Amino acid sequence: MVSVALVLCPNPILSTPSMYPNLGLMYLAAMLERQGITPHIVDMRRLKGVDVGLIPMDVEFVGISATSGEIDYARSLAWELRRRAQNHRTPHIIIGGAHASLMPEDCEGDFDTVVVGEGEEVLPAIIAEHIKGKVISPRIKNLDLLPFPARHLFDCFSTSLFPGEKYGEGQKATTILWTRGCPFTCKFCANIYHTVTYRSSANIKAEMEHLIRDFDCRAFRLEDDNLGVNISWFNAVCEALPKDIRLKGHVRANLVNDTLCKILVKAGFEECGVGVESMDDRVLKLIGKGTTAEDNYRAVETLKRHGLRVRVYFMSGLPGETEETVQKNMTFMCRAKPDKWTLSFMILYPGCEIRENPDKFGMVLPPSPGRAFQYWNFAPASIALKDASREVLQERHDRFKQFLVKEEWRS
Repeated sequence: MVSVALVLCPNPILSTPSMYPNLGLMYLAAMLERQGITPHIVDMRRLKGVDVGLIPMDVEFVGISATSGEIDYARSLAWELRRRAQNHRTPHIIIGGAHASLMPEDCEGDFDTVVVGEGEEVLPAIIAEHIKGKVISPRIKNLDLLPFPARHLFDCFSTSLFPGEKYGEGQKATTILWTRGCPFTCKFCANIYHTVTYRSSANIKAEMEHLIRDFDCRAFRLEDDNLGVNISWFNAVCEALPKDIRLKGHVRANLVNDTLCKILVKAGFEECGVGVESMDDRVLKLIGKGTTAEDNYRAVETLKRHGLRVRVYFMSGLPGETEETVQKNMTFMCRAKPDKWTLSFMILYPGCEIRENPDKFGMVLPPSPGRAFQYWNFAPASIALKDASREVLQERHDRFKQFLVKEEWRS
């Protein structure tokens, strides 16, 4: 029987890396099981580096999922596997995930097969036919045809997922996806799919009933980019959901209104994340966010008025950032008083428009662009603006974070 190991790379930059199980890898595992192949998921998320000893010696295929921030760990694992195999058969090593889809040429030579795009429909063929080189996967049009993620293969539940990082522990929870893709074109984003594919309400209901019945899990964090883009579909899904569940997800500021909030509350949503990014309209326009500072104020007020908790996401180092930007961000926190916050650095992800046209956005690329540490959005600044050095951006970020942590803005 074919032996396959699917690997989750280390993610040491996160304080709680086990919070975020890789749904993509679990979908792949489920597809292999459907083909009669028993995969093993090797979870290295909590490690500081790769441990080749966790992968069985006789494994024939190793599939690795990696973001751009994890790609160096994936490379290291591939090298270790080949070094270990001097007296054994070298496994066929497959790389997929965000980095392979965005920069396949960066993966060639280190891995036998590079998968670009959604891998569920091509992985069984790669294994059956030992396909090597770059494999471009067609977009999956009917998500209902996919099996539910193989959550039984490893611990993909967390008591810190629902409260969120830095906010303690709570009820057992897991992640789930209702849609794939995002129709918006923020210039800092590298999403390769700008159309949205939707699961049916019956399919989503069946998965959630499965999670309740088989795993006693009733709390879910939706990983969808934006809820409420298709309000009629969203309402139909929410009407079909099981009762007495707890949900949290992400909404776009300019889509938030009373109608959406009523649907959210009735379905069991307790918290929504809003990608504020910046409260400087000049910055928002430059990055193509498609929202305004007023949209952000209105979204937080509306969500809170309906009894929903709100987490806001900010980015430091965005094009056009100034001292005035930082002050506007602080003023927003004092006025809007969201319940939670996340602050990160803007990352020049492969494929994003800002990275491809740095001069247009007043950006200064790192001295050695492309190394993995530059893709960690919670790491020290690796970028600069033409009118603000890396040190200046770091100081602004640290000052804003100190302001957020002290929480005097809540008074």
